[in-house]
Amino acid sequence: MNQTQSNQIKPKQLALYYSPSCFYCLRVLDTVDDLGIHITQHNIHRDQSAYNALKQGGGKTQVPCLRIDHGDSIQWLYESADIVAYIEQHVSHAD
Repeated sequence: MNQTQSNQIKPKQLALYYSPSCFYCLRVLDTVDDLGIHITQHNIHRDQSAYNALKQGGGKTQVPCLRIDHGDSIQWLYESADIVAYIEQHVSHAD
């Protein structure tokens, strides 16, 4: 297995917390759609439990936020440009 393959994350390991009225969230959602990646999405304005999970797990309610399950740890990634770069570099396009 080469370095690129070992760094690949499967879409099922991700969850995107977003607000539909947030421009930066839409930027991330457009990237996910353009790449044809299917990840879990949580609208924090319609799902109180998702809002609470974001606040408790990530420490703040800023969106967009990408929750990455590495198996032995959880990473909360903020900032749309960072999320887009992470998805483009690390997410396997094959499920």
